[in-house]
Amino acid sequence: NANNLITELNETNNSYTVGTITISNPNQPTVQVTNASITNKTSNSATLNWTNGNGTGRLILAREEQAVYKDPLDNNNYIGNSDFSNAPIYENARVVYNGIGNSTTITGLTSGKTYFFNIYEYKLTGSNIDYLQLKPQIIITHLDNLNNTNWVQNSSEFVGYGNLSIVNNQL
Repeated sequence: NANNLITELNETNNSYTVGTITISNPNQPTVQVTNASITNKTSNSATLNWTNGNGTGRLILAREEQAVYKDPLDNNNYIGNSDFSNAPIYENARVVYNGIGNSTTITGLTSGKTYFFNIYEYKLTGSNIDYLQLKPQIIITHLDNLNNTNWVQNSSEFVGYGNLSIVNNQL
């Protein structure tokens, strides 16, 4: 059984040790997006900003009122649309960005709703794309004109678990 041959998993550098042989995945990024923030929030849009990791691009999945729970699948190139209301659906979320930049403005949002944005680093393109699914940067924001509260989480685990931190005001 091949599964019994893997004696060590090192998620930091994406390698597996099989006996005395180490197999690495050089196509997967090792540094996720960091320092995510939201600026220019209105009643129907928000600008997301971040510091890029070491991949060649970023993918953002968004969901209204609930956390994104399904990571993107390797070898699948998703088309993004920054208009949330018209963005392509992937599982329980919408693909609102796929690109090489470090910010994007998402429109088509609804005032009074809470939005969850997962930002994933990836390498390569097309059918060879490889996402870093480990601990995506997560931004949570509530859209209203009275409150500028945003939360950032550096983990794929969610509220009550992981690294949830308050960016503005209080939780």
